[in-house]
Amino acid sequence: MSELAAAELLDVLMKNLKEILSTKTIVGEPVQVGKTTILPVMKVALGFGAGGGTPPTSEKGFHGGGGGGGVAITPVGFLIVEEGRAMMVTPKSSKWDWVVESIPDMFEKLVKIRKEYQSTKDSPAGESSGENKAAES
Repeated sequence: MSELAAAELLDVLMKNLKEILSTKTIVGEPVQVGKTTILPVMKVALGFGAGGGTPPTSEKGFHGGGGGGGVAITPVGFLIVEEGRAMMVTPKSSKWDWVVESIPDMFEKLVKIRKEYQSTKDSPAGESSGENKAAES
């Protein structure tokens, strides 16, 4: 890779990074809820790598070279501003996270059980379940 091509690549890379990484990437757009302002706070991690080669001995062009990179943006917490006071709220992982994460599934199961119970309760006597019919025979 020539020095000019490498310089152009770095120039394009830096311009794109400036577009991606701004203060709005780290501290997101404020959300107003009544008298409270909530700002999401993120952590940004970057990684880049590049490699070059040497021209072959013949006049056929360059030999080898490449590059790549990645960006990870992870939510860290929320900055809450209310009545002139600021408070940082961060989610904490614990061994009990599975309880909170399983609440929607448990709720769906409870709704299903309740519907089944209501359908057996509302049906005429003796027809509430196949078990009763089998017991009567």
